[in-house]
Amino acid sequence: MKKKLFVISMSILPIFVNAQGVSKEIDCSLGITGNVYQGDLTPSVLGSIKDLKLGISGMLRYPLVDKKVYVRGILNVSTLKGDDAQFDTPEWRQHRNYSFTTSLIDFSVMLEYYLFKDAKKIQPYFSVGIGFARINPIRDISRIDTNYFNASSSERIGLIKEQSLTQPKVLLTIPASIGFRYKINETSSLFLDACYKTCISDYLDGFSLSVKSQKYDCFSVYTLGYTRKLKFKEKKKNTESK
Repeated sequence: MKKKLFVISMSILPIFVNAQGVSKEIDCSLGITGNVYQGDLTPSVLGSIKDLKLGISGMLRYPLVDKKVYVRGILNVSTLKGDDAQFDTPEWRQHRNYSFTTSLIDFSVMLEYYLFKDAKKIQPYFSVGIGFARINPIRDISRIDTNYFNASSSERIGLIKEQSLTQPKVLLTIPASIGFRYKINETSSLFLDACYKTCISDYLDGFSLSVKSQKYDCFSVYTLGYTRKLKFKEKKKNTESK
């Protein structure tokens, strides 16, 4: 099922390009990303700057409607991490001491809507879409305080259950972002984007049954990037009668 969804999402970009017909422009972007884990191993729903990991991203963008609506495909490559030991409160985190790291290959397709037309120097926007995150979480449970969490605790029982589970390596994500673009000239711009990504899974960090909350995990991607607009000449159609 996930493979089918991935194929469908990858097909969206060329469909949109052919559908617009009028514009032969394509925007290519490169960016530096800051990736912040937001899940069971951090005390705040916003995550912590202590977990910030750098990455790189590439993006392709196509105009759809009057240069106010675009479709974009983004690939972000980075890592994520979380560690209970970084936080003093609540007290039990220092006794639980879970940690994890994971590689992250994050792809999404999003619709991007601008509040103003392309002529404006500063262009605020928001976007929503669908995506997939390829992960490989490596857990560390070796530092758990077995006196604080005894064998009958939900954490210890959950750890035993998780050992028999096949955890997902590809997660469906729902990304939503806000940002703004600064227009340098007709072909170049800089952008700053803050994207919140909800995973349709509680296994981004490899923990679910052994933690106090079994809500979906999330992560955020903050991108500073450069965009170059490329234009292609349309082929002239032969209208002469034979």
